[in-house]
Amino acid sequence: MKTRAFLAGAALVCASPALPADVPTTAEEVRPLLVGSAVPEVELPAADGGVVDLAAAARAQPTILIFYRGGW
Repeated sequence: MKTRAFLAGAALVCASPALPADVPTTAEEVRPLLVGSAVPEVELPAADGGVVDLAAAARAQPTILIFYRGGW
């Protein structure tokens, strides 16, 4: 019975609409980092579960930073 209740709850959570992200709707709202711009001081989640200091990582070596929008 507990398993059914858990699965039903999980199904409801998965089926509920996600909160909309703050995604620009027009090209004019996008503010990209331009070539030569300073990287913002921000910590990002790493694949191993830790965090990565983006600015420190960019200072350590030549860096190409690619953002994948993912809000299609």
